Amino acid sequence: MYFGNALASTIKEMKWLEKICVFHYLPLVDTVVERRVFVVNALGIIAVSLGILLVVSQKIFERRDILV
Repeated sequence: MYFGNALASTIKEMKWLEKICVFHYLPLVDTVVERRVFVVNALGIIAVSLGILLVVSQKIFERRDILV
């Protein structure tokens, strides 16, 4: 993720990568140096991640039966 953010900030053609990188919404410098935490952004990223996980897991378990 950080490598993608670094590429996006240096290469103009890769600017689209910056929008999907976590470090665009939770800046690493602000978090480490200034000890500033973006709580709302972090909660938003967690909510989106859980939503994607839910949808993907539903699709996987629709197609396969889990055997124990």
